[in-house]
Amino acid sequence: MTRKSLRREIQLLSQHLTLEQARLQISCERSSVALKNINPLLIVGVGLFAGVVVRTMGLRGAYNTISAGFSAYPLLVNNIRRLLDLGPG
Repeated sequence: MTRKSLRREIQLLSQHLTLEQARLQISCERSSVALKNINPLLIVGVGLFAGVVVRTMGLRGAYNTISAGFSAYPLLVNNIRRLLDLGPG
């Protein structure tokens, strides 16, 4: 490769990296805002619940249960939306 083409490739990679850094910064800011809006007692409660689940089921059992829950979530949400759209009458 020529020096000019290498330089152009470096500039393109640099622009791509700058874009990815901007996306990460925006994502980080959104996460911070969302976390600030959550009640701290809810965070503590969820942590305690997770600790109890892991202690009673074991790490593998808790992981499998949570994994199944995440897999079923889209199905549940879509069906609930359909039921709410039908409504009474």
